[in-house]
Amino acid sequence: MLKPLFPGWFLFCLSSLVLLAGCNNDPEPRNRFDFAAGTSYTSGNRSITAGEILSTSLYAETASANTKFTKLTITCNYDTSISITGKPTITYLDSALNSSNLAMVFTIGSRGRAPATQTSGREYWTFTLADDQQKTYVKKYRLVSTNTVSTIQTYSSVFYHKSALENIRYFSTINGIAYPGYIGRREALKDTVDFFFQIDNLAQNAFSLHSTEDKKKNLKTSFRPTSLTTEQFNALNTVAAISGTYTDNKADTVSQISKSKADPVQIVAFKTARNKYGVMRLDTLQVLPAGISGVKTLRMPYSIKMQNP
Repeated sequence: MLKPLFPGWFLFCLSSLVLLAGCNNDPEPRNRFDFAAGTSYTSGNRSITAGEILSTSLYAETASANTKFTKLTITCNYDTSISITGKPTITYLDSALNSSNLAMVFTIGSRGRAPATQTSGREYWTFTLADDQQKTYVKKYRLVSTNTVSTIQTYSSVFYHKSALENIRYFSTINGIAYPGYIGRREALKDTVDFFFQIDNLAQNAFSLHSTEDKKKNLKTSFRPTSLTTEQFNALNTVAAISGTYTDNKADTVSQISKSKADPVQIVAFKTARNKYGVMRLDTLQVLPAGISGVKTLRMPYSIKMQNP
C-alpha cells in the first residue's frame, strides 16, 4: 500500500514556489519618449507634397523624479536613399534640458523640391533625447516627396509665423529648403540662403520679403516687381521666359518688398548672387485665428520657377 505524501513535503514545495516568485521582480521602470499620434501630426514615414508644413508633437517623461533629461537634438539628412551614415546633417535643434518631462510641437517646411537629378527627394528626421544617466532615446521618420526632372526648377514653400521659435522664414534656392528663423541666421548657412520673410507689424498683418546678406554684408538677391498674372506665371516653362521676367523688366531693382493681408497675389522676378534668374508667386496671406494659446498664425504659400541652381 502506498503511503500518502506527508504534509512536510507539500509545505516545502509551496514555500519554494513563493521564494521563486519573490525573486522575479518587475522590470526596471523605463523612461518614455514618443511621438503623439493624431491627424495633425507627423509621427511616422510618409509621402508628402514638396513644401508642405508638417508638425511633430514630442512627449517624454522619466520613470523617476531623480532622473532628468539633459539634451534634445533634432537633425535631418536630405537626399539619402538607404543609409544616413556619412551624409551631411543639418541640426535644427540642439537644446539643453533639465527636466523630468518634455512636451513640445516641432514645425518644419518639407523640402521645396527634389534634387534636379532625382525624381524624388528624401528627408530622414532624427529626434534624440539624452538623460543624466548617460542613456539616449531616439525616434525617427522618413519623408519622401516627388519631383519632375526638368531644365527649370520649381519650388513650393510657405512663409509661416506663429512665434519666435515656431516659424518658417528663410529659403535656399540651392537646395530648396525652407528654414526656421533661428536656423537661417546661422553663419554656416549664409552662403546658401537667398531670401527671407519678416514680420513688420503683427497687429496689422504686415510683413516683408528681404534679400539676405553674405558674410561681407553684401545683399545677395535683387527683386523686380512684375505685372504678371497667375495664368502668365503658370505658363512660364523655359529658362529664357523665366529670365526675361527680370532682364526685360524695366521696374526698379529693390532688396525688399512689403506686403500685408490686403494685398492680392503678386509675381516678383529675382536674381540671386550666383546670377541665377527666377520668378516667384506670392499668394495672399492667410491669418489663422488665435487658439487656446491666444496667438494667431500667419501663413503665405509661395511658388518659385527658376534656372536649375
